[in-house]
Amino acid sequence: MNFGMLENYNKFWNIKNAKLTCKRSKFMIDEHFTQVGKTSKMPNDGVKNILEYKLSRYACYLIIQSSKLIKRKVR
Repeated sequence: MNFGMLENYNKFWNIKNAKLTCKRSKFMIDEHFTQVGKTSKMPNDGVKNILEYKLSRYACYLIIQSSKLIKRKVR
């Protein structure tokens, strides 16, 4: 596993954990973590679909709180 894969895993884990915390707080997950689809052009006329999130202020707070469980600095 290279560093890039580990970094992506940590980001995914932070969002997943933040969503769980949001649900436990009895907030609507879809109001704070809105999925936004995006396409990116690839070589040879290919297209890649990318999943991104539009986050509320509360969602950002939850992600920061969950990242503190893994590491001290958030970049």
